[in-house]
Amino acid sequence: TAIFLVTILIICFSAPTVYFVLKARSSDHRDFEHAKSVYKYLPDEIVEGFQFLDRRSSDHPLVLTTTVSGMGMLVPVFTEARVYAYRSLSTIDFPRKAKNCNDFFTGVMSGWQKINFLRQEKIDYLVISIYDFGSPEVNNLRHPYFISKDLPLELIFINSQLAIYKVI
Repeated sequence: TAIFLVTILIICFSAPTVYFVLKARSSDHRDFEHAKSVYKYLPDEIVEGFQFLDRRSSDHPLVLTTTVSGMGMLVPVFTEARVYAYRSLSTIDFPRKAKNCNDFFTGVMSGWQKINFLRQEKIDYLVISIYDFGSPEVNNLRHPYFISKDLPLELIFINSQLAIYKVI
């Protein structure tokens, strides 16, 4: 009888928690106003770029970011996009993908290797920020040293903090 009463008490006290958890999970997980308040350290321009990407992107696009700036961590928070290489625990075959990212962004890959890489890995977007360069100059975002004119990239969004290129 005591076990039965304890079980009933546990169910009664946990029911409201279960209700609120299920209600929270069923709501839209991309509540940008809430995300802005949680991520107060993010400049509005970064959030604006991610909102643009979320409105523009198709079903779970693949985004290429550098592995050093932390933008790969933020892309899935504000969009439904997937990141090509973010962390070793959350990325399958991370060493190879991290090397590919590093080679792409540091200029180790030639122009045709970059084109093949973007096509073979089915990259949809490239996201870069001023944190990838260590410089607030917008020219670095508009004409970064690792993007040549022959690459199939179209600049679709730019502000003082972030640039988004679409692979065409």
